[in-house]
Amino acid sequence: MKTIIILFLTASLISSCSNKKNTAQTVDSEVEVHKPKGVTNEVLNEEKNKESLSKFIISFYSPGNGIDYKTKKEYDDFLTKEYANLEVHQKSWGREGEVDYCVNIELLTKKEKASFVLKSIAILNKSSKINYSNSDSCKK
Repeated sequence: MKTIIILFLTASLISSCSNKKNTAQTVDSEVEVHKPKGVTNEVLNEEKNKESLSKFIISFYSPGNGIDYKTKKEYDDFLTKEYANLEVHQKSWGREGEVDYCVNIELLTKKEKASFVLKSIAILNKSSKINYSNSDSCKK
């Protein structure tokens, strides 16, 4: 437990000492992405390491009182306006509007993948009724 607390404090200290606040972050030596508001450096670093994955999976779920329709609409608008060329498969699975999205991002460049995922996370983190992950495949 002490180790986790020390690692968390170290990560917080490192991120707070950064001179660039919400500016371009280096993904690797040749690719940079803009870090959206609300996305931590830890999430950014995690996404840098997942750039080879080809699918982004979102699950709008309900703990018994319906999904977050407001955030779902915002995410649908984001996909339509900024990423209309991406292939998105939707699978409904519940009685309260539950739905999974499987977004095919394999045709995007490294920079575009990182940007897409970070922008998605910034929107999806507004709700506690949404799970998301990167994957090489989607559930059928």
